[in-house]
Amino acid sequence: MNFKVFVCFLLVAALCAGLFGCGGSDWEDPAQTNGGSDWEDPNRTDWEDPAQTTTVSDWEDPGKTDWEDGGTGYAPQLASASTGSVVLFGRYEQDNNLSNGAEPIAWQVLTREGNRIFVVSVYALDCKPYNTEDKAISWEDCTLRKWLNEDFLSTAFTAEERDAIPAVEVPPGDNYMYADTANFGRATRDRVFCLSASEMYAYLDTDGDYHNDDPGYNCEATDYAQAMGAAVLPSDKWGNVCGYWLRGPGHEANYAMTCDARVIGYFGLVVWMTDASVRPAMWINVGEG
Repeated sequence: MNFKVFVCFLLVAALCAGLFGCGGSDWEDPAQTNGGSDWEDPNRTDWEDPAQTTTVSDWEDPGKTDWEDGGTGYAPQLASASTGSVVLFGRYEQDNNLSNGAEPIAWQVLTREGNRIFVVSVYALDCKPYNTEDKAISWEDCTLRKWLNEDFLSTAFTAEERDAIPAVEVPPGDNYMYADTANFGRATRDRVFCLSASEMYAYLDTDGDYHNDDPGYNCEATDYAQAMGAAVLPSDKWGNVCGYWLRGPGHEANYAMTCDARVIGYFGLVVWMTDASVRPAMWINVGEG
């Protein structure tokens, strides 16, 4: 074989290798396959699932707060409040007699941590859908969250009282029965919110069985909430027990959990329903007791 033929042979061999072997994906390092996140450094934070974090500062919350954070003041009149007590704070229409003004709101103190208390309204105060549109949605984006942190907050409390209500990190609601199908969403920062199932168990369960017919879950709707459409179950034993929204998801993405007549509703209620009540919860800075 002369030199020219040998060179031609090498050139053809190199060309074939480039087309059919070298650089082809069928022999690449398997650790590099797909170019996707399934092989990226697991310590990276820029591609992790934001639904798996509970620290708000780890990510930007697109619905974080169109409202102020608050929490720079105190409600010294509540400084002696303790777990299990009932306190009055703020005012909201309750007897449905608009001529006599709004009535003081009664709050049950669920727990106290240092100079702040965690409270939930004794009565369901209004009637609103979880979301005004029937669609897949989580607490993070629902209209009820916006209403509580804007309309309710500004209506029920004076500027001084609002200043004692801090924005806190609120984990997405939980639903252990439908964990595979529920739309949990992400943690948020809220000043007013609905309770989760876990918070119901932790603070309102009285018999330790975490489910049906617990008197600690009982809540009556005010006359005003009933006038706004709240459905109640009249009972000589329980009073006008109502169903109220929890912030957890239901069995499908357009359902949200409720507490119905003293029972945690894991199946949930479609989010646009207009006869479920609203029972707000929040933290209040009270100062040293």
